[in-house]
Amino acid sequence: MEDMAPSGKCAKMVSQCNEVQNTSAFKQTDTSFAPVKHNLALAWNVSDTAVPDVNDLWDNFYARLWHNMSLASGVTQDEFNAVQQVSMSQFDLVYNYKDVARLGIGVFLGEVMARFEDHIKNRTSLKWVYYSAHDTTVGPFLAAFGLLKDWPPYASHIVLEVYADTTPNYFLRFLYNDQVQTVPGCPSGTEFCPFEIFSDIAYKSVMTQADWASECASTGPAKGIGWVGMYLC
Repeated sequence: MEDMAPSGKCAKMVSQCNEVQNTSAFKQTDTSFAPVKHNLALAWNVSDTAVPDVNDLWDNFYARLWHNMSLASGVTQDEFNAVQQVSMSQFDLVYNYKDVARLGIGVFLGEVMARFEDHIKNRTSLKWVYYSAHDTTVGPFLAAFGLLKDWPPYASHIVLEVYADTTPNYFLRFLYNDQVQTVPGCPSGTEFCPFEIFSDIAYKSVMTQADWASECASTGPAKGIGWVGMYLC
């Protein structure tokens, strides 16, 4: 089973992804995007409905930015900023909504925690494990720990490091794009979270494959709505 990103196979998750799009916060982002969409339609001499969704626009704008290319004809800096704000807000709203992050990343998170536990209990000689993923992995992973603030930029990465003192007590250091993160629930003022505390936080979102299959087997919509349902869930 693909467990590193939402796969659209969990009816409960799809239902919640559809549901979040009907919240007032999400609708407000759509409202703020409407005049931007209309301006782009005028600039490109197409109907409003022919303008790509905000996700596709942001993918295009961001790729151009990172490849030192000019924006598409008719796109102003104000429109670039507006598309960025809306897309990031919607990404944040989706993965921080109800159980979306847990259902999307919980099985993979369980795999990660098992790696740590095997190391601590000397059941493995592995000292470094690497996973390659997408923004739809990084996003819900951050959200599971209350750390998601906006859309992960290109080349985003999460590093989880385990340390031990002479006792030995074990500690976890969480880095996102090379910046140390304080996970909500971990002690403030230190880079290192006691592993027991980190583990308790993580296991609120951890799911076994059996748990996932049971919870996701409930009836619900077979198809997500809009770009959120297509790309994020």
